[in-house]
Amino acid sequence: MRNLFAALLAACAVFILNRYILERARPAFTVVISPFVEEAAKTILALLFAGSIVVVHAIFGIVEAIFDLVANFENGIGAGIVSAAGHLLFGAITFEVIAATGSILVGISVASFTHLAWNLLVLRFLVRG
Repeated sequence: MRNLFAALLAACAVFILNRYILERARPAFTVVISPFVEEAAKTILALLFAGSIVVVHAIFGIVEAIFDLVANFENGIGAGIVSAAGHLLFGAITFEVIAATGSILVGISVASFTHLAWNLLVLRFLVRG
């Protein structure tokens, strides 16, 4: 239950923060800053609630996938699968880097840059074709 609560809280926080950023910045800036906001929220809340970093990231990905599906059913299935898989990957990276370095900041940073690269690849190959 801790994992679910942390993931849902992270999803709500990220939704609010990303919306705030999007209203005040260019969309390109949001693409860059959003991964850092998401990775920090998921990881910090997982740790605060003594949950599993990987599980919280995975649940967050499922929540985002559902949102993608509801927002755009036609393209939402593919976007949802990519989203869920990506967040599971980012959680595994975060966990492994923290385990290897002992640093939460390094774990969040590596996952954030990976997430940014992932977003750019998705935009390049899946969205723009």
